[in-house]
Amino acid sequence: LEVNRLVNSLVLVQRRVDPTDCSYPTMRGMYRECYEDLEAHEATRGNHTLTNGFAIPYSERLQGFALEVPLNPRLALPAFDELKEHGFWDAATREFTIRFAFHNSPG
Repeated sequence: LEVNRLVNSLVLVQRRVDPTDCSYPTMRGMYRECYEDLEAHEATRGNHTLTNGFAIPYSERLQGFALEVPLNPRLALPAFDELKEHGFWDAATREFTIRFAFHNSPG
C-alpha cells in the first residue's frame, strides 16, 4: 500500500526585504543597511545571489525566491549545507517555507 509518499522534490521559498538606510546619521558608520518589515520593504523581483555566486530567482507564482531540492537525502543534505554556508538565510530573510507534495494511492 502506497500511502503518505513524498513525490517529486522539496521546494524552498523565501520572502525577503530590500536593505534600506534607516539609521540615524550619526550611526551610519555602524549600521550601513537596515532590514525592516516585510509589508513595506518586500523584495519582489530579481535574484537572491548567494556568496558563492549562485542566483535564486524570484518566482511570481510562489511569491518568493524559490528553488527545488531533490528528495534523495544524499543530494538534499549537502544542498542544505551549501545554502546555509553561502547565506541563503540572512538578515533580509523574513519568511521561509518548505513545500512538498504527498501521494496516497487508493486502496
